[in-house]
Amino acid sequence: MTHVADVLNKATSSPELRERFAKFGMEPATSSPSALVDLIVADTRRWEPIIKSSGFTANE
Repeated sequence: MTHVADVLNKATSSPELRERFAKFGMEPATSSPSALVDLIVADTRRWEPIIKSSGFTANE
């Protein structure tokens, strides 16, 4: 997984790719596999109670 992260980080550092993202109002961010796991865990903790309390299901 580290190899994939390295390749993605190198690609998103490319000025050409950054310019293409900017045209859509986006800015690519580089990270590590462990930082992505931390982000997913934090987002899940943040949004899970809100989604559960709303009664939303993926079948809707």
